[in-house]
Amino acid sequence: MSVSHEDIRFKVLRRLRESLLIAVDRILASSLLNPILNSQLREYKNLIERGDDIPLIIKNEKILTGIGRPDIEVFGGKLIIEVKVKLNEFKSGIEQLKDYLAVYPYARYVIITNFDNHVFFARHG
Repeated sequence: MSVSHEDIRFKVLRRLRESLLIAVDRILASSLLNPILNSQLREYKNLIERGDDIPLIIKNEKILTGIGRPDIEVFGGKLIIEVKVKLNEFKSGIEQLKDYLAVYPYARYVIITNFDNHVFFARHG
C-alpha cells in the first residue's frame, strides 16, 4: 500500500503535536515559571491535546501566486514544513522552501520531510 502526501502530512502533524506536548510539560515542570506564563502554557497544552491547530499549527490554505503553499506552518510561519512522499522529490522541495522564504519574512526555520527523512535549515540574520 502506497503512502499519500496527506498521510505523511498527518503523521508529521501528529509527531509535531507530541513533541510540543513534551516540551510544554518539561517547561511546566520547572518551578521557576511565573504564573502568567504557566497559565498560557496550560492553555496551549489544552489546545494541542484537543487537536486544535490555531494558533500553534496551521495548514496554509492560501495559495501564493507562482509559488504554491506550504504544507505546514507553525507559530505563525516561524517554522515552515514541506512534505514530500519520495526522497527524489526533496531537491524540488528545497527550491519550494526557498520560494516560501521570500514571502515569509518571519520564517526562521524550514524543514522538508517524508517523515522518515528530514532536512532542516535555519535562516541566519
